[in-house]
Amino acid sequence: KGHRISGVPLRDEEIRAMDALDEELSRDKHMFHLKLSPGDMLWVANRVVAHDRDAYTDNPACPRWLQRQWVRIKTN
Repeated sequence: KGHRISGVPLRDEEIRAMDALDEELSRDKHMFHLKLSPGDMLWVANRVVAHDRDAYTDNPACPRWLQRQWVRIKTN
C-alpha cells in the first residue's frame, strides 16, 4: 500500500516481484497460525517476519489495544 500512499506507481517488474513474493508466502510451509486470547500479547519484528491477520470483530466490552513500539538493539 505504501506506493499508493506516496503516489509513486510500481513498475511492471516490481509488480511481478511482489506477485511472486505473495505467491511464495501463501504456501502452507511458510505459515504459522496463532489464535490470540484476551490478555495475550504478540510482538512482531517487521524487518524479520512477514505477517498478516485474519479479519475479526472487536468485542465492545474488551476492545483490542494496539500499541507500537520501536526497539533499537545496540551491538557494542
